[in-house]
Amino acid sequence: MMRAPQSYKLTVAGLIAGLGVEDIACRHGLDVSLIRRHVEAMRHSTKEKRDILADGLVAAGLPDCRPEATLYMWQRVPEGMS
Repeated sequence: MMRAPQSYKLTVAGLIAGLGVEDIACRHGLDVSLIRRHVEAMRHSTKEKRDILADGLVAAGLPDCRPEATLYMWQRVPEGMS
């Protein structure tokens, strides 16, 4: 199992606390570009997971409900399918 670097963990904690990338970098003495790379990696990972779920729902015959800018997916399910 691969462990996340401390800078990644600090980035996640800072984002959860509502901090911006510059604030996170400043608080922990990190390079802003490193924090931005972590955020981009998080976005990429979340998008991959979203697409796997959305593709599975489409394959099951449901309409594509892929959100553009949220972590949450809302899918209407036809009567008798839930």
